[in-house]
Amino acid sequence: RSDTSVFASSRTYSQPAGTDLKDVVGLFFTGIPSSFAISLGETSTLQGISNGPPESYRYNFGLVETSGQAATVAVTVRDEYGTPIGSSVQYSLGAYEARQVNAFAGFPVTVSTRNGRLDVTVTSGLGKVITYGTLVAGTPENPGSNDSIGFEMSFRNLLAGGVQSVNGLTGAIRIQ
Repeated sequence: RSDTSVFASSRTYSQPAGTDLKDVVGLFFTGIPSSFAISLGETSTLQGISNGPPESYRYNFGLVETSGQAATVAVTVRDEYGTPIGSSVQYSLGAYEARQVNAFAGFPVTVSTRNGRLDVTVTSGLGKVITYGTLVAGTPENPGSNDSIGFEMSFRNLLAGGVQSVNGLTGAIRIQ
């Protein structure tokens, strides 16, 4: 937490004893401003879900409460066609709590899909939530390289702002 603007990032990595830094497996994330967090009734989406045997990846996602207030979120996994896989799972987050769910542990159905997405909706509380996803090559049955990629949450359209004018012109503008 800061009362001034900061520019932040993090790299989380695993370095087994006796290995060089060039041989570690890690993941880099940029800092997301807490003002981008979703609140009651808002939904954010994570892309890039491939989990399980179809491609031997595992997908982890995280939830971070940013305002110091409790929040409950509903997490819905959707396949490549947008169809829900099982029912939504609820997570209650305390003030400033960060939680990561690895490979959909605790979900009532096995999540095995590729090219899916994850919808996160704040369903109760005054808290505000940022979410992220990680796709990691390999599963317990097929370990793979453990290479990974990070996914940031989708941001509300109003954050983008859009183009307000072109060369001083406003309103409906036609570009030919």
